Amino acid sequence: MYRPAFRPSTGVPLVLAASLIAGAFLSRFLTENAHFGWSVFSLWLASAALVALLGLSAALLWRTVVRHALGRDPLLADALCLLPLLLLALYLFQREVDTLQASVLLLGSLSLVAILMVSRKVRKEWTDRALLTFIFFLPVAMYVKTLLPTVGEHDTFEFQVLAYRLGIAHPTGYPLYILLGKLFSFLPVGNVAYRLNLSSALFAAGATVLVYATIHLLTRHRAASALSALSFAFSYSFWSQAVVAEVYALNALLVASICYLLLRWSREATDDPRSCQAKPEARAAPVPARLLAPLGRRWALLVTASFVCGLSLTHHRTMLLLLPAVVLYLLLSRRWTGVQVASAPILIGVFAVPLVGIHLYIPIRWWQMHGKIMPVSEFTDLILGTQFAGALRWDAWLRELDRLLMYIRVLLEQYPLPALALALFGLFWLFRPGRTSTAYPGWKEGVFLLTVFIAYVLFGLSYYVPDVSLFMIPSHLVIAIALGIGISASSQLAEKWLSSLDAVPLSTGSTIVGAATLSLAALLPMSLIWTNVPRVDRSDEYANYEWGRYVLQQALPSSAVILADSEKIAPLYYLQKVEGVRADTEAEVFPDEQSNREEVERRLAEGRPVFLARFLPGLETRYHLRSLGPLVEVSTHMLTEVPVEITSSDWSFGGEVLLQGYRLDSTHVSATDTVRLTLYWEATERIAQNYDVRLRLVGPSGRVWHQTRGRPPVNGLYPTAAWRAGEIVPDFHELYLEGKVPPGRYALQVGLFAPFRQEGLAEVNTAEEYVAIAEVSISYADQWSPTIDHPMRASFDNRIMLLGYDLPSTAYPGAEIPLTLYWQRIGHVPVDYDVAIELWGSGSKLLRSSVEQPLFGEYTPSRWREGEVLADAHLVRIPPTASGLLHLRIAMQNPATKHALPVVDGWPARQQWSATLSEIRVEGLPESTSSADYSPANFEGKILLLGHEIHNVQVRKGGSLELDLTWQALAPVHEDYTVFVHLLDEYDRIWGQEDIQPVYGTRPTSQWREGETVVDPHTVWTDGNAPLGLYRVQVGLYLLRTMERLHVLDPSGNPIGDKVIIGLMEIVP
Repeated sequence: MYRPAFRPSTGVPLVLAASLIAGAFLSRFLTENAHFGWSVFSLWLASAALVALLGLSAALLWRTVVRHALGRDPLLADALCLLPLLLLALYLFQREVDTLQASVLLLGSLSLVAILMVSRKVRKEWTDRALLTFIFFLPVAMYVKTLLPTVGEHDTFEFQVLAYRLGIAHPTGYPLYILLGKLFSFLPVGNVAYRLNLSSALFAAGATVLVYATIHLLTRHRAASALSALSFAFSYSFWSQAVVAEVYALNALLVASICYLLLRWSREATDDPRSCQAKPEARAAPVPARLLAPLGRRWALLVTASFVCGLSLTHHRTMLLLLPAVVLYLLLSRRWTGVQVASAPILIGVFAVPLVGIHLYIPIRWWQMHGKIMPVSEFTDLILGTQFAGALRWDAWLRELDRLLMYIRVLLEQYPLPALALALFGLFWLFRPGRTSTAYPGWKEGVFLLTVFIAYVLFGLSYYVPDVSLFMIPSHLVIAIALGIGISASSQLAEKWLSSLDAVPLSTGSTIVGAATLSLAALLPMSLIWTNVPRVDRSDEYANYEWGRYVLQQALPSSAVILADSEKIAPLYYLQKVEGVRADTEAEVFPDEQSNREEVERRLAEGRPVFLARFLPGLETRYHLRSLGPLVEVSTHMLTEVPVEITSSDWSFGGEVLLQGYRLDSTHVSATDTVRLTLYWEATERIAQNYDVRLRLVGPSGRVWHQTRGRPPVNGLYPTAAWRAGEIVPDFHELYLEGKVPPGRYALQVGLFAPFRQEGLAEVNTAEEYVAIAEVSISYADQWSPTIDHPMRASFDNRIMLLGYDLPSTAYPGAEIPLTLYWQRIGHVPVDYDVAIELWGSGSKLLRSSVEQPLFGEYTPSRWREGEVLADAHLVRIPPTASGLLHLRIAMQNPATKHALPVVDGWPARQQWSATLSEIRVEGLPESTSSADYSPANFEGKILLLGHEIHNVQVRKGGSLELDLTWQALAPVHEDYTVFVHLLDEYDRIWGQEDIQPVYGTRPTSQWREGETVVDPHTVWTDGNAPLGLYRVQVGLYLLRTMERLHVLDPSGNPIGDKVIIGLMEIVP
């Protein structure tokens, strides 16, 4: 049979390019993700061979398959199915290791290839169904993957409890959410908290589908609609609410429903203008018949929209912001004129039925719970949320520029700048000149979307609450719709331009634009996934739930009352009310310290045992305090006997304090677990000075592996100077290991020290400041995946892999900076290698070098388990004369021969003798942004208080002090610290305070970039009973989970306090 000779085609080069890029990506992917034996592909030669083999094989296979199937060489249109593989090149040109980004790019590009190939073979209706299924289940999968598995905090735990118990939530009541949540609580999966969290995931996925349907309705462009909807699904604020039991996902679902129904109603009228006119016979019919006559498809849409509007107002009151846009759109459409006036009661009725019916749940349930009728004023205050009226300041965006800046930052957290520009283009596209007034979509749809957007943005700018970004989620939804229009419009313009070129056939141009649009636009949702997963992932957050179970397992007396803070109340209340754990006890939360003190006094007067799960100072002068696990018992009686079940001891510190014994929960713990210990102190006499309790774990060689900061006994609430002679004081402590202590046996030591001093109270018999009270065995932590600031893959002779390191990017001359290396054994390790650390300056000048044993020689490399990840801490001293850019090199060498192991660092790479870490910029300490006599305060080398500005030094009684704090992140911060600002009198009494995360709670410290400067405004309200006079303004940072404050360091790195006095203010008449 005759076969034509081979002729080059336009398809083969694209197939070859895509195959080569895919081969190169696979080489790097195997090196970084399956490095047990695959690190050879990081070398230039091996990588090039793999790339060439895969690339040429794929190109030849593609050509053979196409020639066999079509009887010709591949054309460009055939090869365009592989265009998404070019996206893999993005990862090839970056040096940083990001396995999540690589995985998303790989799975995403392969999915796009499959979509392009299948869409050419499958009928359109099947494609649409498959696409809808994909758009629903992809977000569901990602949400479930990152879902909070147990009880949440703040409003989340409230909804988890109240939905299960059919309670009444805080204003505005949220009856719709409570009733739907009750239905989800019956699901046979996980615990009740998980089921309620899952409801948000499904609501959010449903909203995503409706956003897709809305964009597709406006554009008829499937790729633009799908990718814009997925961009909204994976935007930061929306995703963060799809993994917890909160109201915002359902709110977005209702907003999307109304937008879709209205736009669909208008589209129906555009497609069939006659459908808006009532039939003549309907006009002559009796009134009841006339009421039913209009119920065609368009009327069904409008009636459904009216019903959903009424339903939505039983959920979230911000749905009122949508109503002006709805009314305006109906007026502009003028398609309501065919509706007879007699039919209006249908719309009013379907609007009122869910609005009234579901709201009736509140007074009915109130009567069932309280046995009396709910007062009308309380009902209206609840559903209208009148208590929040003071937080709403409609002119705030005009008076305060920082609100606008905050919104811009919030907006850029959702979508990158190019996406916002494309959305703006999409909005302009609706208003472009030359379109007829009846065109769809047109300027009327643009006015509708713009009105919705402005309403929600203005509300967010004017509403002073920490989580204001969540109230603006509907505006992010509108941006996604405009983004879809912008992508579709850009695709139309590109296709029109290509069609004007004679060299490009019309069908080929359309295929090129379709494949290019799909590939480029897909980068947005993919980039949002790899950016936001680390920020929204709550899947491993079991700590609060486990803490709550641990607390309620303590020997609490029946009818005990636990006063908790806003974070610790969540697991206690949930476990008591939902899971029935120690339901005979009661957990409460109050807003301020004075209310808690009054509750302590009231409950003790009732004869109820009172325990604290919060910080409440000032009780030590009136009550006796002691630990019961993490709780603090408040008692009017002194404890004088030691429990018999403890391990006894007789250590005497300075002849003043006896350690009578201890109780250690377990002597065997995992490296990621917590060591829990209760010490039993006795004051032999009245103690004049306050001492902090410090604990540490010490290895066999004397290396201190873990040491607590030190705090007063009994969770910092019962200083030693308050103890009575002969009093027994149980004192609970926790040591969070966090994977930083390697397997082995350690001595648990305890000591008493003056606050922020290195001199301790010596034990009488040993004259040592620390005494070893027990031995703790720490075992290997399975599947420990630490958060590494600088991931890398440096393979030392295929024996040991350096997975990455933590290292500050800036330092000052003479400083000691911490370096943590993360090792993993990947092969046979016959020798206990040493780590060589070299500090190099400009011009390849060696400034400093040292050779140290990994893990201080207490857990040597030959004993490491294969696959085990270990954190190896070192200190790097910067020379006093150093400046500019420095860099570190890490090598592993045989201590006997001094020969270094060959290392392959990065991809592609050549074999070297050391791995190079990131640069360190050495410069002087940042200058203060305040007056010249203020020096920046260093909080544990993590955060610097650069300066402050007090705007009104004189404040009237009950007035507010306005000030700005300027912070700088010295290193990556992995915890969310709370800022406290206290106004202290001469006796250190607090007469005004604010405790909140930075920038109104919108800039948590875990999201600060290293070196970033953050201006943090505060408003501190003074007590109306505060005496006139001068007050000190005190500032600091603490972790709410542990109530531990960050220490302030002096230039030598020694702790000197846990707060800073930034100035004086005066309270005047």
